[in-house]
Amino acid sequence: MSVAFASDVVGASPTSSPHSSTPDFPEEDPTREALDKWIDAWDAYAATNGYAPMLQGRDPPSVIQFTERDLTLIPALPPDAGASAIAAREALRAQVIHDNSIKSKQRADTLCDHRHRFALLLIVHLRPRAGLRLQRLLSAHIVSGTVGASDALYDGIAMYLELRALRAARMTKPQRDAVRRALADMEQSPLADGCSVQAFSSRARQPLHARHQSVSRPTVRRICALRVHRRADAARSPSSWHVSVDGKRRRLFLSGALLLDVDNAGAVELSRDLNKGG
Repeated sequence: MSVAFASDVVGASPTSSPHSSTPDFPEEDPTREALDKWIDAWDAYAATNGYAPMLQGRDPPSVIQFTERDLTLIPALPPDAGASAIAAREALRAQVIHDNSIKSKQRADTLCDHRHRFALLLIVHLRPRAGLRLQRLLSAHIVSGTVGASDALYDGIAMYLELRALRAARMTKPQRDAVRRALADMEQSPLADGCSVQAFSSRARQPLHARHQSVSRPTVRRICALRVHRRADAARSPSSWHVSVDGKRRRLFLSGALLLDVDNAGAVELSRDLNKGG
């Protein structure tokens, strides 16, 4: 694919250098800090080079000239209009319809060109460090009708919006992977008194199920928000640990040696302290 026009951006001056204000994407799965810095730089670039309206779902100023004429604005003829007047009005309507058809195509082509130019710029800056992510974006945002073509077109605006949406995610992929590893480690490790997490989960489910009949599975990994706090009397048997449900925040509080907090978005906060009471 040619990227000869990657620097030919909407509204850019002939002497501007996009590479000075559009940094490369940090890596396949960047940290939150690196992602924020990258998005801030590209948002500023988009705002100063004519892409901001498209990112907001509006048309850029460059397509205003292709606004179609409203046929209803053509004045109606009086009842006693002659044949020549009727013919002239019909000819005018036909011309307006023809012009509107041309403007509609010009508008669509111009918007497609703007989107593709932005895609070319993203390609240049994702390829060095995020090739796999780039391929996923290209596959998801190829313009219909150009699939398989040597000169395929891409929707760079949609590509960038998908990248920018990563900022709103509660957790990055490395964080999710770390959480999964921590969960697996905790499930294999005994609690302070030697009781396994799964055994504790089975015991804790019984009083929970008595209050909430819809809960039929073990609580570990199943409750939308689960916290296990070790109490000062954690040496007591698991069967005597207290279980209560806070309906307002949908949290289950259990006495134990773990702290596991899983919210609806999948964000997990983990901590372990086997030496201090909670």
